[in-house]
Amino acid sequence: MNQPDNFTALALVESLIDNPFYQSVTIDFDQDPVQRRNVLASYFQYSMAEARRTGRCVVGPASAAGAALWSLPRPLDVEIMESAAKKQFIATVLGPRGVENYHRIVEFMSSRIAPVVPKVANVPAQIASIPSQFTMVAAHFASIASNLATIRTQFLL
Repeated sequence: MNQPDNFTALALVESLIDNPFYQSVTIDFDQDPVQRRNVLASYFQYSMAEARRTGRCVVGPASAAGAALWSLPRPLDVEIMESAAKKQFIATVLGPRGVENYHRIVEFMSSRIAPVVPKVANVPAQIASIPSQFTMVAAHFASIASNLATIRTQFLL
């Protein structure tokens, strides 16, 4: 992962570490804050790379570190390949409770968003209902007020 992505991932961690979704998927590391942050940084790095491959990823400047990630409709063969890769990544990085929480939340979101997304985005229902679509839909711009050197040090330990 390149340096700007590392910087952005750390900024996203700082701004989203207390978000209930990210707390749920990193629950296996709740007793180890450094490891929890490292896992979350890996998750954000993966998400940015996935958005660059098959969606859209906009990364803010260093002075306002953050990112906006969009999942776009993809051909079914690409969707199957990306979904399998993400499932493998999730299983490798998150602990067992985090993996279970991740899949339960994504399934819940998918079942509720599928009827709405085609009307808004005009995409086929089979694409709108694929769970990995919804894990990438995020627009989080973060500004870090703390000392970034301290944040970087925490992740290098």
